[in-house]
Amino acid sequence: MLAGRTRTNKLVHFAGDKSLIGQYTHVKINDVKTWTLHGEIVTKIEV
Repeated sequence: MLAGRTRTNKLVHFAGDKSLIGQYTHVKINDVKTWTLHGEIVTKIEV
């Protein structure tokens, strides 16, 4: 389980490989909680 932030600084949890740490990725939001969002990876972005 990895975590990241949206453009508006919302916390997002998603399943992903450790190689994604420090990378940008698109995540589709599937579930909304009070303090967090839960999603799944759509694509990896090369920066």
